[in-house]
Amino acid sequence: MLERSGQFAEAVADLEAARRDDPRHGESFLLLAACRASLGDGARAVAALARALELLVAAPVAYAPPRLPAWASPPRPRADGPPRGTPPAADGAATAPAAGDPRAVVADLMREIAARPSFPDLRCRLAALLIETGRTTEALAQLDQALDLHPGYREAGLLAVRIRLARGEAKAAAGHLAPLLQRHPDFPDLHFWAGLAAVASGELAAAKDALERAVALNRSFGRAHRVLGLVHHALGRHEPALRAVRRGLSRDREIPATVFAPALDPAARVGAQAVERGLERALAVQPAYADLHLALARVRRGRGDADGAVTACRAALALSAGHAEAALELAAAELDRGQPSGAEAALADVLRRHPGWADAHVLLGRSRLVAGDPAGAERALRAALELRPDLGAARADLGWALRAQARPRDADAEFARALALDPARALPRRRLLWREAARAASASGR
Repeated sequence: MLERSGQFAEAVADLEAARRDDPRHGESFLLLAACRASLGDGARAVAALARALELLVAAPVAYAPPRLPAWASPPRPRADGPPRGTPPAADGAATAPAAGDPRAVVADLMREIAARPSFPDLRCRLAALLIETGRTTEALAQLDQALDLHPGYREAGLLAVRIRLARGEAKAAAGHLAPLLQRHPDFPDLHFWAGLAAVASGELAAAKDALERAVALNRSFGRAHRVLGLVHHALGRHEPALRAVRRGLSRDREIPATVFAPALDPAARVGAQAVERGLERALAVQPAYADLHLALARVRRGRGDADGAVTACRAALALSAGHAEAALELAAAELDRGQPSGAEAALADVLRRHPGWADAHVLLGRSRLVAGDPAGAERALRAALELRPDLGAARADLGWALRAQARPRDADAEFARALALDPARALPRRRLLWREAARAASASGR
């Protein structure tokens, strides 16, 4: 956040301290490169990128999410085991292993597998626990069996890829990815890992293609943007490298607070209002910087000032009419203040130019829910889920759209899928919107 608000010298000082604490953390060198470049110190910016690239080549997995996703954290299994075909959640932070001796959990899972050998989910969860306890060879054996049972099981495949890359087995990792990419060509994480595997194999052109595909599918995929920046740097394209790194730093939601807290999250230290004042000071110096207006909008919306967020988004769009991120933020802020027509208007151009952006379809669906158009909401949400079937909150919204159309059985099925995908977050989100949708359905006599 210091970097985004123009306080580059302060960010550099904090990052130098972080680098001294952990000299092998490549992410800190990336932000350092961005700050050095903003200060006009091109030579040291290139040196920071070069060091980050060395660390990427030495340990590609270090640039992946630092912990296993939530679905891979193996709780003590239920007596009846997981239902066949229930997909694990695709995103989120890892949770702690089940309480008690890990060996007991492993034994429980092995008993479950002996009783239900055709359940790939059990094998995948056992592999996750084995990975966390350092038993990677056994984990690979379980993952291979899970993939034999379910060749398209991308979560098991990604765990196998992680192990292979950590062992330096880039070609074997690519071998796991090839059939998964055939089955799931629009899943950005697969392309990201394909990019890492290509970097590990020294195939920079292939790495560039894979990472560009990942960010095309998910433009907020910060890690993919940052690794793509390093690939550009390795190919001698230093300006595109810095642009990609900056995009990655501004769009990621996973940057470890323990490493970047001083430079990226001053709100935790001084409060959101102080961050807002810092952005306003930066805008006084650089009023034509659309991304600063967008950053200000996000801070305002985060602290509940939807009107202020709308004003900042409109300022960003006045400077850059095609700024799709600002248009999406404007739509979300309009929804926050109960203006679905404003949200839908903000989304019109985004969807015309970017019909493959799932989150734009989600926002359109929510806008129509609030506006009392459940059939229109259903169309938009189904379009989003066609692009990203793993969006648990969107499935929950679809459930409410179906319920408002007097289709309770279909609605309950979508609620169940939402809970399976994202049990912690899918149903509690956007309660106000659902309440508005229910009110609209009641008013129409359904």
